Amino acid sequence: MRIYFIVILCIFSWLSYGYGANTVEGHCNINTADVTNLCLVPGIENDTAYNIVFFRNSNGPFTSLNDLLMVEGMDCVILEKSGAYLILEGKTTLHNNQ
Repeated sequence: MRIYFIVILCIFSWLSYGYGANTVEGHCNINTADVTNLCLVPGIENDTAYNIVFFRNSNGPFTSLNDLLMVEGMDCVILEKSGAYLILEGKTTLHNNQ
Protein backbone atom coordinates (compact mmCIF):
# COMPACT_ATOMS: atom_id res chain seq x y z
CA MET A 1 0.00 0.00 0.00
CA ARG A 2 2.78 2.38 0.90
CA ILE A 3 4.57 1.79 -2.42
CA TYR A 4 1.41 2.79 -4.33
CA PHE A 5 1.23 6.01 -2.37
CA ILE A 6 4.86 6.81 -3.23
CA VAL A 7 4.32 6.04 -6.92
CA ILE A 8 1.23 8.24 -7.06
CA LEU A 9 3.05 11.03 -5.24
CA CYS A 10 5.91 10.84 -7.75
CA ILE A 11 3.50 10.98 -10.69
CA PHE A 12 1.74 14.06 -9.30
CA SER A 13 5.08 15.74 -8.63
CA TRP A 14 6.18 15.01 -12.19
CA LEU A 15 2.94 16.44 -13.61
CA SER A 16 2.98 19.52 -11.40
CA TYR A 17 6.42 20.52 -12.69
CA GLY A 18 5.21 20.19 -16.27
CA TYR A 19 7.86 17.66 -17.20
CA GLY A 20 8.00 17.47 -20.97
CA ALA A 21 5.60 20.39 -21.39
CA ASN A 22 6.62 23.36 -23.46
CA THR A 23 6.33 26.70 -21.74
CA VAL A 24 6.32 29.89 -23.75
CA GLU A 25 6.73 33.58 -23.04
CA GLY A 26 5.77 36.64 -25.01
CA HIS A 27 3.09 37.42 -27.57
CA CYS A 28 2.27 36.39 -31.12
CA ASN A 29 0.88 38.94 -33.58
CA ILE A 30 -1.80 37.05 -35.51
CA ASN A 31 -1.62 39.59 -38.34
CA THR A 32 2.06 39.03 -39.10
CA ALA A 33 3.03 35.64 -37.63
CA ASP A 34 3.90 32.70 -39.82
CA VAL A 35 2.85 29.10 -39.20
CA THR A 36 5.99 28.37 -37.16
CA ASN A 37 5.30 31.25 -34.75
CA LEU A 38 1.64 30.37 -34.43
CA CYS A 39 2.49 26.76 -33.56
CA LEU A 40 4.30 28.01 -30.45
CA VAL A 41 1.02 29.36 -29.08
CA PRO A 42 -0.51 26.92 -26.57
CA GLY A 43 -3.57 25.26 -28.10
CA ILE A 44 -2.77 26.08 -31.72
CA GLU A 45 -1.63 23.09 -33.75
CA ASN A 46 -0.05 23.03 -37.21
CA ASP A 47 -3.28 22.67 -39.22
CA THR A 48 -4.97 25.49 -37.33
CA ALA A 49 -1.90 27.71 -37.69
CA TYR A 50 -1.92 27.11 -41.44
CA ASN A 51 -5.65 27.93 -41.55
CA ILE A 52 -5.06 31.19 -39.65
CA VAL A 53 -2.41 32.31 -42.15
CA PHE A 54 -4.56 31.22 -45.11
CA PHE A 55 -7.63 33.03 -43.73
CA ARG A 56 -5.60 36.20 -43.07
CA ASN A 57 -4.08 36.16 -46.55
CA SER A 58 -7.52 35.66 -48.11
CA ASN A 59 -9.53 38.11 -45.99
CA GLY A 60 -7.08 40.70 -44.72
CA PRO A 61 -5.90 41.40 -41.18
CA PHE A 62 -7.85 40.36 -38.12
CA THR A 63 -9.52 43.25 -36.31
CA SER A 64 -10.28 41.36 -33.08
CA LEU A 65 -9.25 38.08 -31.51
CA ASN A 66 -12.85 36.88 -31.88
CA ASP A 67 -12.32 36.98 -35.67
CA LEU A 68 -10.25 33.83 -35.17
CA LEU A 69 -13.51 31.96 -34.53
CA MET A 70 -14.16 32.22 -38.28
CA VAL A 71 -11.02 30.17 -38.95
CA GLU A 72 -11.48 26.44 -39.52
CA GLY A 73 -10.15 24.54 -36.52
CA MET A 74 -10.55 27.40 -34.02
CA ASP A 75 -13.16 27.31 -31.30
CA CYS A 76 -13.89 29.04 -28.01
CA VAL A 77 -11.83 26.54 -26.01
CA ILE A 78 -8.70 27.08 -28.11
CA LEU A 79 -9.21 30.84 -28.13
CA GLU A 80 -9.55 30.90 -24.36
CA LYS A 81 -6.36 28.85 -23.95
CA SER A 82 -4.33 30.83 -26.49
CA GLY A 83 -5.84 34.31 -26.14
CA ALA A 84 -3.37 35.55 -23.54
CA TYR A 85 -0.53 35.03 -26.02
CA LEU A 86 -2.20 36.65 -29.04
CA ILE A 87 -2.03 40.29 -30.13
CA LEU A 88 -3.28 42.22 -33.16
CA GLU A 89 -0.46 44.78 -33.42
CA GLY A 90 3.19 44.93 -32.51
CA LYS A 91 6.08 42.56 -32.76
CA THR A 92 5.85 38.82 -32.21
CA THR A 93 8.02 38.05 -29.17
CA LEU A 94 6.79 34.54 -28.39
CA HIS A 95 9.55 32.05 -27.64
CA ASN A 96 10.02 28.65 -26.02
CA ASN A 97 11.47 28.59 -22.50
CA GLN A 98 12.89 25.09 -22.80
